Amino acid sequence: MKCINCEMEWSGNEKIVSSITKCPFCGENPQIKKPEPKFYENTKDALKAIYKLFGADILLGKLNAYLPDIAPSISANDKELVYAVYNKGASKAFKENLSGTQEEKERAVKIAVRNLTEAYIAPEIAQRIVYEFTDALGWQIEKDPPPAAIISKPAKQTPAPVSKQTDEKKQTAKPPAAKVNKSAKQPTAPVSKQAAKQPTADKTAANKPADQPDEQWKKAQEYLSKGSYDLAIPILTSIAENGHIKAQVALADCYEAGKGVPQDYRKTAYWLRRAGNQGDITSKVFLDNLMKQGKIPADKGILKIDNNLYEGDIVNGVPHGKGKLTFSSGGIYEGDFVWGKRTGKGKLIFSDNTFYEGDFEDGNKTGKGKEVSFLGVYEGDFYKGKLHGKGKFTDSKGRIQEGQWEHGKFKLLSSLFGKK
Repeated sequence: MKCINCEMEWSGNEKIVSSITKCPFCGENPQIKKPEPKFYENTKDALKAIYKLFGADILLGKLNAYLPDIAPSISANDKELVYAVYNKGASKAFKENLSGTQEEKERAVKIAVRNLTEAYIAPEIAQRIVYEFTDALGWQIEKDPPPAAIISKPAKQTPAPVSKQTDEKKQTAKPPAAKVNKSAKQPTAPVSKQAAKQPTADKTAANKPADQPDEQWKKAQEYLSKGSYDLAIPILTSIAENGHIKAQVALADCYEAGKGVPQDYRKTAYWLRRAGNQGDITSKVFLDNLMKQGKIPADKGILKIDNNLYEGDIVNGVPHGKGKLTFSSGGIYEGDFVWGKRTGKGKLIFSDNTFYEGDFEDGNKTGKGKEVSFLGVYEGDFYKGKLHGKGKFTDSKGRIQEGQWEHGKFKLLSSLFGKK
């Protein structure tokens, strides 16, 4: 039999060969040509495509196995943002109202945005990704202005009453000034003008840090460069609590190294996770390195992922570290996970007891490995689930095919078929 996709051939019992629906080399149906994939360059188009191809259950599920394949050029930050819709419970609000009324759908949107903002994702970013999901689902939702615009409206209206109060204060302050001038204390008049100017200057200077967190960040950086941690820590804490990512990472560094504060890995992890939940990649790498060093332990727990059950290390609500994933079909994967994906060393056992053991990357068999199927045993290089590189295949009769493989196809024959 010959696979129409990878063009690999094999032989054996006619009944067994004719019943094969999955090629042992490329994993596709050997009798059906796989369509050429179409790739998307942004999350909005990718989500629409996923809904069209797979439906609402997949769109609102864990997209780690779909998004990288359909939109490989999307940035890591955007991918993490899409995954957060499921990981932070926002997709649950959509699922519960797929057949709801317009009012119920609008309420679901607000719940979804709230869930993401509670996970320390910036409100305007949370709102954008939620609307991309509603567009994919075909919901007709009237889009609210970005939260930043909503917040800025009261600020434009409040100066009017404030200015009246200040005018009234100026009017009440004028008579004493006149009395002072009348009581022959004219030399102090120029001094009082200067003194009057100073408080207003101090007020505007004091208001700048509150209105401009970047100014506070610059000031904190200056203190950090001078080693004045006692002055830097309060500023960092203030703006980090308000979602300033750079301040969160800097604060984590202080707690990790014990700079200006007692060394505390729990607080280090807390600030890194807050930054990571906003899509910051640097904080995730920092956290991952500390975990590998054993300084920050992962949480142990159980997760239900689609219809599959995960047991093991959990970080930020996703598998990360060592774990075991039991599939609803009966298969089992046990090994390393990195941010929800099989990455590192692991063993994948299928329901028919065939298995693969070796390297994984981004959820795929990539690197060195051994695959045992009813056709035989392959040992060698893999790339994205396919035989790729140097390898040796021994069929069930002991015949050997060894040499170079490219994307599942045997290219270089270093040892002709023959018994050992």
